[in-house]
Amino acid sequence: MKHINEILKEHPFFKGFTADEIDFISSCAKNKVFHQNEIIAHENQSADEFYLIRQGKVAICSLIPNQGNIIIQTIGEGEILGWSWIFPPYQWMFEVIASESTRTISLNGKCLREKLEKTPDLGYKLMKRFAQLMIARLNATRLQLLDIYGKKG
Repeated sequence: MKHINEILKEHPFFKGFTADEIDFISSCAKNKVFHQNEIIAHENQSADEFYLIRQGKVAICSLIPNQGNIIIQTIGEGEILGWSWIFPPYQWMFEVIASESTRTISLNGKCLREKLEKTPDLGYKLMKRFAQLMIARLNATRLQLLDIYGKKG
């Protein structure tokens, strides 16, 4: 069984991070499993964690008036879930549901925020990675909304 440090080192999101940086981050990490159809996060709920998906899939959804809960994006193994923990007001922007049984590494955002205040260089490095994640998620949302509202009929 791999130690959390090894899993983080191998994850594409943390490519280029030093062993000390990985140790620093992994001190706020633990394994977490979600069952199929389990709600991982509610829109506007406090966002105190983010997840590295090790196995499985999750649906990132948004409630669209007169449309219901619409899947914006489905992500899986090797991807990161959650960026709201790093930006005030620390609330989830989307509803997140496990599409199937999903194994993750859960990182405690509050723990990391407190630690990163003392290590701004690492905080900036993480901020840049999460900014890329946000751009990808927002582009997926925009495309999904174009697909929904671009339909005539």
